[in-house]
Amino acid sequence: MRKLMTRLEELQLFIDLGEYRPGENIDNDRAMQMRDSLKAWLCQPVAQYSSF
Repeated sequence: MRKLMTRLEELQLFIDLGEYRPGENIDNDRAMQMRDSLKAWLCQPVAQYSSF
């Protein structure tokens, strides 16, 4: 999990600059494929309440 998050953080600059090229690095491609799933897993839906 941490490796994936670190990889995505490192890739963000390349993504922002339009320099990310699919197919150049398999680890980067895997991270990009899992990005949306990871974000969905990390976020709590607005309607879901939690008491502390």
